[in-house]
Amino acid sequence: MNIKNTPIIAVLSMVIFASSCKKNNDSGSDDLSSSMLIKRIAYSDTTGQHYGTSESFQYDLEGRISQMLYDMPQWMDSVLHIFKYYPSKVNVEYFYTNHFKGGRYTYYLNADGLAVADTQITYSQKGDSTISFTDTFIYDQNGYMVEKKTFIDGDTSRWISENYQIVNGNIVSTVFDRADWGSPLTETYEYYPNSLNTLGNANTGRIFLGKSSTNLMKSSLTQYDPPKTAKYTYFMDSRNRVVLEFIRGDGYMIGSENQMCTYY
Repeated sequence: MNIKNTPIIAVLSMVIFASSCKKNNDSGSDDLSSSMLIKRIAYSDTTGQHYGTSESFQYDLEGRISQMLYDMPQWMDSVLHIFKYYPSKVNVEYFYTNHFKGGRYTYYLNADGLAVADTQITYSQKGDSTISFTDTFIYDQNGYMVEKKTFIDGDTSRWISENYQIVNGNIVSTVFDRADWGSPLTETYEYYPNSLNTLGNANTGRIFLGKSSTNLMKSSLTQYDPPKTAKYTYFMDSRNRVVLEFIRGDGYMIGSENQMCTYY
């Protein structure tokens, strides 16, 4: 089925029908096999007519991400990420394919293979480098990330933090804060019960960033004045994999868009 060329009203009808996300008992197990690894995610505006940026993924024999190509046709450029794995770290070199070498991420791993910190270094056209930011990560005993803190330009006095509350395998709230804010901002989430999230870290080979929410998100509520909301609907294939995601609404980290996914 060519979703891109399907009238948007027809696609929306299928999404509404499929949004209950009930499992198909004939779809096989929920184990992360190669058929659950995402090959490409294409992002579009809410009309579904303009397909802009996209991400394409390649994996090694262990299902870990080995390459990611971020295509930006509006800028006539792409960014290629190359992942290299070591016992205590993951190095990610990234290159602007039509311009100059971009930089490097280094993720530092704990004994469980989870990233507890990272550093991003960017390169200029002259070849020198600067530290753009560093992150620290904290996980719970089940391997879910519960805190991410970003230090801008390596300055510990300039930071952004996200704290996640996990309930029954899902992130039910995120508390956002910044060093220059007077008070934090909270966003809460609801999920489709009995659904399977095929858009998580493991599905793009980023297992070093911990587990993702088990279920598919249904809605979000951001505590602005007035509050901001977003709703999610999905179109599933016969194996209960998300092939089309509609996000409608607004929030601190969320905007209206469409995402189309293909799998290996």
